[in-house]
Amino acid sequence: MSFEKLVKGMMSLGLVAITSMLVVAGVKGEVFEVTGDDYVPTVTAAELENVTVTEYCLPEYKTFEGKEGWTVQYNSEVFQVEEGNDFVGFDYTGDCSGRCMVTVSTLTGMTTEEARDELVAMWGDKATTHEGPFTIDEKFAYWVCMESEVGEGLGLYDTAIVVEHNGQTILFECVEYMGTDEEVDMMVSDELSMIIDSVEFN
Repeated sequence: MSFEKLVKGMMSLGLVAITSMLVVAGVKGEVFEVTGDDYVPTVTAAELENVTVTEYCLPEYKTFEGKEGWTVQYNSEVFQVEEGNDFVGFDYTGDCSGRCMVTVSTLTGMTTEEARDELVAMWGDKATTHEGPFTIDEKFAYWVCMESEVGEGLGLYDTAIVVEHNGQTILFECVEYMGTDEEVDMMVSDELSMIIDSVEFN
């Protein structure tokens, strides 16, 4: 390599380095014009004017506080709240394969163990149980899950979580119907899980 080519190569590398430093530094709005024989702009000003900007609106999440001392967060755009005696339902109103919802019930006169056993007796061989922490406070809970009879990834799935709080037995139940549209099912699952994962006790 000749000395002249070596010098030109070093100058080109230096130009690239200086350009990169100026772009990263952003020098408070000042404009620098860089020219060189090998410089070719990858994006023109005209192309930038035609770029489409997509705006995303975050869902409107609301807080619901139960009289027994629990709260949840839910997406008010896709859930309708139904209240009754010792019962609150968060009914999914978006596109789904069946009625999907989260319910919270106060089981008066029943212990957590009795509630678990009643669910197991009602669901029979479809039920699986385990014990484990619930919510970020790791409150002890009994979990009872009912698998679909239709087949894996299809049909009705039901998950019940039984906890004790302030001397009350509280049942959180998540009901979901799975269909053949995986994208829809995933969206519904995320919204239902968000409610369950947001549970807090006062």
